[in-house]
Formats: sequence, C-alpha cells, structure tokens
Amino acid sequence: MDYSILSNLLKVIQESNLPYVEIKTDELYLKVKNNQDSNKENKAYLTECKKEDASKYDISRYQDECVTTEIPQNVEIIKSPLVGKISLTNQNNKQYISIGNKVNKGDIVCTIEAMKMVNEIVSKYSGTVVDILVKPDELVEYGRELFVIQVD
Repeated sequence: MDYSILSNLLKVIQESNLPYVEIKTDELYLKVKNNQDSNKENKAYLTECKKEDASKYDISRYQDECVTTEIPQNVEIIKSPLVGKISLTNQNNKQYISIGNKVNKGDIVCTIEAMKMVNEIVSKYSGTVVDILVKPDELVEYGRELFVIQVD
C-alpha cells in the first residue's frame, strides 16, 4: 500500500468524531482508536461499504454509497470462553436465540463443542439480541465475539 494513501486515510479518521475504526480488506487490516477528550459526548457509528469500494482506499469517493448506523448505547458482547465448534441450535434444530429476541441472564445462547464435549454458553446479561457475529457450525477461538446484547 502506498504510504501517502495510508497517511491520508489516517488523517481522515483522526479528523472524524469516530472513537474507533476497523478496516479489513484482502490487502489491508487497519485498526485505529481515536484518543478523544473524555468530556465530549460522542456517539459511536458503524459504517459499512461495499468490499470492492473498500479495497480502493479512497473512502471520500464512496461516502454516498456507505450505510451509517448508530451503534446502540449500553451494549455488551458475549465472547467465547473456549475454542471449539459453535452450534446455534439445540438437538431439536431450534435456534437458541435470534436477532431481536429477549434474553435473560443465565439463558443458553449457544453451545460449543470442544474435544467431543458439548459446553452450554449462557448469557451474563439480560437484554435484547442486537447481532449474531458467528455463523452456524463455525470454529471459534477463545475470546471471539459471538453476540451483541443491548442491556435493559
């Protein structure tokens, strides 16, 4: 990647009010955290663009094609406590949770199979499921983000 393009991209990110930016392409993985004045009230935003647009690195040209969504406040992430194969459905092929479902503290959200043992993963939070960050039967690592819960 050309250093001047990277420098311009970092300048745009620094001038924005975004507290955190993560960009992943086939050629680049960039993770930037803005150090901002803690007295300012800043909201976090997530911007998604087409993959082919992101690989061109000139984000200003594609600003109109991006979808910006406000990230809800008071969200918590359920992370994987172990390495293994995740299952989002029970033995009866009924999904444990879906986006928009209410979940209570202690509810089973998925299972992870590790070394031929099935481990039930329970929610540490009560709230609404905002996002599911894994695919069915995906192999997950320790600490992998699994679910986003908006806490009540």
